[in-house]
Amino acid sequence: TGINETGHVLEYEKVSGGMAWAGFFYLLEEPAFLTETSVFRLKVWSPRADIKALLKLEMSGTDIDTGDLFVDITEENEWVQLEWDLGNLPEALDEVPWDLVVIILDLDVENPPGGGANDTWYLDDFQMIVSEETSAIETDLPRALTLHQNYPNPFNPATTISFDLPKTSQVTLEVYNMLGMKVATLSDGTMQAGTHSVSFDASNLASGVYLYRLQAGDQALTRQLTLIK
Repeated sequence: TGINETGHVLEYEKVSGGMAWAGFFYLLEEPAFLTETSVFRLKVWSPRADIKALLKLEMSGTDIDTGDLFVDITEENEWVQLEWDLGNLPEALDEVPWDLVVIILDLDVENPPGGGANDTWYLDDFQMIVSEETSAIETDLPRALTLHQNYPNPFNPATTISFDLPKTSQVTLEVYNMLGMKVATLSDGTMQAGTHSVSFDASNLASGVYLYRLQAGDQALTRQLTLIK
């Protein structure tokens, strides 16, 4: 249900007494050469949130790979789409003919798997998008990281903060007073590319001017908001 309506999906389970990870690999029909717009997507249904999904591309028959690339699974018991940005890998890897896809969920060496429903995942709709032409569905996404002015502003006691993400990123949105002390964390986790809005309730704060700061990857933007009670 939800964003996935396929009649058949892939199921796998971390079995009791097995390895600390559960995963699989498959060969692409044709080798993929990555570009700055390359992404990999899949849909996953997870029994647990706050775990990581690992993607690794390999050139079969060699020891060359992209290294472990992680994204967070932040929802449980519902379908979500995960996306890995493959456009920022070292330039030396651009000419590698990747043909093997490795996917591992919940790589946890400290907590051995127990098996059963709590260690069973469902996956579907694997997409390797390697070029600008094949990623045309991305054209409606924001082209740059943008932090919008909150609305309303001034406000009392709640306001909405919106921002644009050009690509899936680790995002932190925080509010600070003018002394540089953090007074609220509004978002902290991986977000998909697109436009997002977050509500900020300042009922417990005094009137005044505050700063809200958006950190997405290695970029950061800051704006002011005014609370009047």
